[in-house]
Amino acid sequence: MTTTGSDAGLAPLIEQSGLDATGRTGEPASQVEYRFDPEATVRLLGSTIARLHSTAPSASTDRVPLDPERLVARAEAAIAAGRVTTHDLDPAYRHMSVERLLAVLAGGLGRASTDPDAMVLTHGSPTLDHLWCHDGRALGFVDWSGAALADPYRDLAISATSVASSFGPMLVPELFDAYGLTHPDPLRLDWYALATQLVR
Repeated sequence: MTTTGSDAGLAPLIEQSGLDATGRTGEPASQVEYRFDPEATVRLLGSTIARLHSTAPSASTDRVPLDPERLVARAEAAIAAGRVTTHDLDPAYRHMSVERLLAVLAGGLGRASTDPDAMVLTHGSPTLDHLWCHDGRALGFVDWSGAALADPYRDLAISATSVASSFGPMLVPELFDAYGLTHPDPLRLDWYALATQLVR
């Protein structure tokens, strides 16, 4: 398992999830064979994220949640240090300066806030590249360096972007359906998608 030093305390929780596929025989869900039935692949991703988010942190889990305020602070630090520039952003965001995008992120804190008790184990980058599969079934995820207790929308925004870029936006509803989310909050999704652009 690969975690950052600051997230090493999550190792027991990641193990509890049963979804650490590090070192296991398999292939990423972005491989050619998983593109023949994109709907099934997207549903594999959604259901695996749902399993991950159902892993209940114990009272002894010694971690500070990665709440929206901390994400904004990380974005501020990344921009101040020059780790994020306009050229690093996805094309949809490049028409605005990173400073303006940071202001939008900070201004949207109210729509991103969540109950601390609702924080779940998140992977941090549950993309099709990181979903590890074998013989058509999902084994879990690789690269846990971004794992944190956080709002589940942190993962959902990233996975939705991965699905849209790989298979097109028409399959994003399949992701949410497999996850078990009937009415996703578009404002929270947009907020976390922007946060992903600015936090490095």
